[in-house]
Amino acid sequence: MKRITLLLCIICICLQINAQKKEISLAKDNIKKGTNLEQAESSMTNLLKDSANRNNEKIWLTLYEAQKKQYEQGNEKLYLKQDYDTAKLFLISRVEYSPLLSVAPAAFRPFSLISRRTISPPAK
Repeated sequence: MKRITLLLCIICICLQINAQKKEISLAKDNIKKGTNLEQAESSMTNLLKDSANRNNEKIWLTLYEAQKKQYEQGNEKLYLKQDYDTAKLFLISRVEYSPLLSVAPAAFRPFSLISRRTISPPAK
C-alpha cells in the first residue's frame, strides 16, 4: 500500500513539473511571435503565486521578456505615430506584482529594493 501511495505521489509531481514546462515553453513561443503577450505574462504570474516556483529563474526571465516585449511594441507604435493608449504603456512598465518582489531572487529585483548595504561606496 505504501508503494502504491509513493508511486502515485511521484507521478503527480512529474505531471505538475511537465505542465509547468509546457506553460513556460508556450509563453516563450508567444513572446518570440509577439502575440498573446498579456496571456504569457498572466500565466507566469500565476506560476509565481505558488511558493515552490518563486525561485525558478526561468519563470522570472520569461515574465521579464513578456513585459519587455509589450513595452517595445508600445514604444514602436508611439514612434510610428500609430494609435496607442499611453496609459497602457506606463502600466506595463509599472510593477504590478510588488508582493512577489519581496521573494524574488536578487537578480530580478529592481535596484530600489536591493539593500543599500550591499552596495559599497567607491574607493577613494
